[in-house]
Amino acid sequence: MEQSCNMWLNFQPFAFRINEEALPELVEGYSVDRGKGESKFYEYSELKNEQHRQALETMFVDSARYGYSELIKALKEGYATIGCNYGENKLGKLKTFLENKRMIVKDSTKKYGFNPDYHY
Repeated sequence: MEQSCNMWLNFQPFAFRINEEALPELVEGYSVDRGKGESKFYEYSELKNEQHRQALETMFVDSARYGYSELIKALKEGYATIGCNYGENKLGKLKTFLENKRMIVKDSTKKYGFNPDYHY
């Protein structure tokens, strides 16, 4: 007799709560809202050069230089124009990525500016 173990069983989504006796019990009538989460998430390192350039050109229209906190806000708004909505942690990593690629540069006054002559 051959036994098989399938670790990857497909379960239907469910919810539970802890009752007064500290035991789990199913929540009746629970349903998953599949409408959320349909927006695509793009990893910034997977974006094309043209997408980065479009986001950066959009964000540097209002100001040629940004301090750190203004830059993070501008990155959020600029990348949102190309459909990329990032949180604070991801925006910090995006800033580092853009600096490493020399797409944005920090000057002696610790302000960040767009380098239109970057090579990706």
